[in-house]
Amino acid sequence: MDPRMIISAIPWLRRAWRMLPPPLRMPLMLVAAGVGIYFAITGRDELKHAIEEMRAGAGEPIDQRQRGAA
Repeated sequence: MDPRMIISAIPWLRRAWRMLPPPLRMPLMLVAAGVGIYFAITGRDELKHAIEEMRAGAGEPIDQRQRGAA
């Protein structure tokens, strides 16, 4: 995805991008990408655990290996 397209789609982000000095733009983008990746990875683990807890509470098998044993 083109960063210019993302910036133009969100007006407040476009204003903030213009206010930043040019030398800070790339480091800020790298930090934001790192934070986004971190939350995407940890969010998946949390979602997986929440689904496992929900299925265990409902009495359903948690994964395919347990289906054969049940």
